[in-house]
Amino acid sequence: MTKKKLTKKQKAEMLYNATMIAEGAMAETNDMSYIQAWQHLIDTGVVWKLQGWMGRAAFRMISDGSIEPVSIEEEVENNGDEG
Repeated sequence: MTKKKLTKKQKAEMLYNATMIAEGAMAETNDMSYIQAWQHLIDTGVVWKLQGWMGRAAFRMISDGSIEPVSIEEEVENNGDEG
């Protein structure tokens, strides 16, 4: 089964929801748990651009195995800095 490509609006909403869930400002949803929210922020690289405590929390969660670090290949694809 292939994943349906998300629109920019859907991606923005998903990122917003992940951020709010990770901050504790929004309850988990049927589509996203607390851990999934943090994983999404890691996978997109956004967590490193947010408040410092979020980056430190993400680092601790990676260190204790709660979430997975993004691979180098995925990081390059998601970075958006390349031409």
